[in-house]
Amino acid sequence: MHVNKAARFRIYPNKEQEVFFARVAGCCRFVYNLGLEQRRVFGRPGRGFTYITQQNQLPALKKEAEWLAEVPSHTLQMALRALDRAFVNFFEGRAAYPQPRRKFENDSFTFPDPNQIRIDFGRSLLILPKLGRTKRDNGPVAIRLHRRLKGTLRSV
Repeated sequence: MHVNKAARFRIYPNKEQEVFFARVAGCCRFVYNLGLEQRRVFGRPGRGFTYITQQNQLPALKKEAEWLAEVPSHTLQMALRALDRAFVNFFEGRAAYPQPRRKFENDSFTFPDPNQIRIDFGRSLLILPKLGRTKRDNGPVAIRLHRRLKGTLRSV
């Protein structure tokens, strides 16, 4: 039997990391709201937008808005995946029509690639994409590890 279990840990980012996290949240919010607007305005029967369609447009969007290249692309893809899940829930009658994300209310994002996430249990550090990988980035994030993780880490 396979069981998925979530665990919450508190992180202690420094000022530069807080700015980076705010930038990531803002970029994810921008992509989510842009995808929502695209589906609302241009979506027609037989010509719908899916997660794959919008994900394939991300490289062109990053060329138009260079500031989107500062954040990991996986986080932007997860924002589009959350939008797609919101539409699936809407069309299956489980939720209302998706609403735009607002600043300071919906400031969440996901690092989904387990190959790019590491936890240094000895020093209590969380290493994420563009945080703690090279000497030029903002360094690893301090984390409070109150228990050991069982199994493998899937996303942060």
